[in-house]
Amino acid sequence: MITIGWSEPLDDGGDDITTYRVEWDTSSGFTSSSIPPHKGYIDVEASIHESYTIELLSKEKRYFTRVFAINDAGVGTPQTSSPKYITPAKQVPGTPHSLVATPGSGL
Repeated sequence: MITIGWSEPLDDGGDDITTYRVEWDTSSGFTSSSIPPHKGYIDVEASIHESYTIELLSKEKRYFTRVFAINDAGVGTPQTSSPKYITPAKQVPGTPHSLVATPGSGL
């Protein structure tokens, strides 16, 4: 898992930023033939997101990330991450789900 955080651009191009596009890849040129989850992008709503967590990544791979600001005029120039790439660290497991409790039979 990698969490990418950003700040709004200094110049919004004269229109409100509506969306941020978060992109990740195993290639610095974002041209790899990797398949999800090792390559991909997601568009997130600008009014509620200043970060995004990319999940299901391999701790054996390096990931490059970048973020684009988007307004009604189009997609801006991306900002690449610093450091240039990151390798996911080990993490505690997630919360179990689909928990069901049933009454037992009395002996």
